[in-house]
Amino acid sequence: MDDLRPITPLRRPLADKRVAVPPSKSVANRELILSALAKGRSRLELGPMDPGDDVRAMVGALGALGYRVDWDGGEITVHGGSSLSGRAGAVVDAHDAGTVARFATALAALGSGFVTITGSPRLRERPMAPLIRALRSLGATADRDELPVTLTGPIHGGEVEIAGNESSQFASALLLVAPRLAGGLRVRITGALVSEPFVDLTLATLRGRGVSVGREGGVIVAREGRVRPRDLRIPGVVTAATYPAAAGAVLGGNVTIANVDARLREGAQGDARFFELVAAMGCNVSHGSGAVCVRRIGELHGVRANVRDCSDVFPTLAAIATQASDPTELTGIGHTRKQESDRVRTVAAAINALAGPCRSRTRSESNRRRSTVGSSTRRAITASRWRSRSSASRCRVSPSKARRRSRRPSPTSTRCSRSSPAKAARRATAARRVRHGGTRAGTRDRRRAGPPPPGRARARPS
Repeated sequence: MDDLRPITPLRRPLADKRVAVPPSKSVANRELILSALAKGRSRLELGPMDPGDDVRAMVGALGALGYRVDWDGGEITVHGGSSLSGRAGAVVDAHDAGTVARFATALAALGSGFVTITGSPRLRERPMAPLIRALRSLGATADRDELPVTLTGPIHGGEVEIAGNESSQFASALLLVAPRLAGGLRVRITGALVSEPFVDLTLATLRGRGVSVGREGGVIVAREGRVRPRDLRIPGVVTAATYPAAAGAVLGGNVTIANVDARLREGAQGDARFFELVAAMGCNVSHGSGAVCVRRIGELHGVRANVRDCSDVFPTLAAIATQASDPTELTGIGHTRKQESDRVRTVAAAINALAGPCRSRTRSESNRRRSTVGSSTRRAITASRWRSRSSASRCRVSPSKARRRSRRPSPTSTRCSRSSPAKAARRATAARRVRHGGTRAGTRDRRRAGPPPPGRARARPS
């Protein structure tokens, strides 16, 4: 196959490596939608690196809806406000991009002409029903609740409920078009909101365009008003910055990722939390002017974390976890099973193919393990107690077999902590039986016999 490339293993620490990352598709696609709604010209500077298929799909979607978009090298110019009604009979192909499918659907609903939104076979399997039902409640008509969907507007302002447990893009899609709705829009998010920082990013983008928005808990109010055009340089994508950071964490040495702001703050890219987690695993992370540097210090350690707010980076964390000295457990990732692939299953299969071990479990599987396995599993199950109901999956990564073979054997207690909870429970039970005569009957006999005579100590389980 022409697209296969050999990968040469690298087994030495990185020595002051410096890399750059492409522009953020999350920021770019939000700015493209608002540039189309603004009355005037907006210029988005992407830089020299390819922004990716999702940005190209969004530019194509705007063109299909009748907006004028010019792409010249590393710069996109949008002449906004010219096509609020869209083109009757237009067909928008979102390809594999969930942001394009959801944002373009809301944008198309502003017009009175019928528009068809479609995409790749996998994208057609991804959730759209919550957004389409919300648009219907605002006055749109739609022939179905999934892609491909043909809908007709225009929608009006008011109040709408939207589920947050499958994707934050539903709420973001409604908020992006809210300034053009008479009376604005009041969005009530129901259930646990996954990838919540991306909704904060949407709000920050709206404010940057002069739109009045406010949030109180799960209720967001966006007022009707003018969307300002603007010129903007799209920042680097934090998600892509996690890949060279992982190389620094696994190999040692240090690596600097330029043209990216990876500090975690409100309104920024939510995947910046990755750098807090990798610091907890044993890396030194320093933030400079438009750059972040990662340097491993000593041994890597496992973590237990709910990554519902930054689920796009869980595959990177799982890869790093294979080199940690103890297991890592990541929860809050159930919704990623419905993305461009079943990410939980795919990541677990890839790690296991490379000597793993990695286990993925659903909530029901976790409950079954809890009812059948002894107390040694309770620590793993405790993590599920603070999972939201929407985050129905977990990924547990243990140190790789190759890494464990390279170390000297540890004491039995340590070996048990690195094995599965079920195995640990069985080993502990077997050890107690050996110390007490090897059978449960022996244990009952000792209980009936009462305390040992003076001067003779009974063996105590460890």
